[in-house]
Amino acid sequence: MSQKVEYYSLEYKCHLCQYGRFVDARCLHDHYITVEGICYPNTKPKTYNTKYKKFISASEARKRKNIVFVFGCISCSNHFEKLDDLTNHLKEKHEPKVHLEVDNGFKKLLEMVKLA
Repeated sequence: MSQKVEYYSLEYKCHLCQYGRFVDARCLHDHYITVEGICYPNTKPKTYNTKYKKFISASEARKRKNIVFVFGCISCSNHFEKLDDLTNHLKEKHEPKVHLEVDNGFKKLLEMVKLA
């Protein structure tokens, strides 16, 4: 029995405000910076077709049936069927972390500058 080819199409959507869909990863990245105030690492999204898994454009997806729409990460080549899974991925892998020792060091430096 031969395996059926599955077709996927990437969608880009803000996981914070859920403001519509964005045309591409670059538009969503700009939205995160200008509206949400978050600068996620930016990379050109990559998709890898396999023998049974093919990625197609949004315009091509509208012409077909039985397409799996997935949410693409703007910082790596991962994609997720649920927006909640993308949210968790962004928080765990790409959201800027605050390092307390660095933060405290800057606070001390600012205090020293104010006293001078």
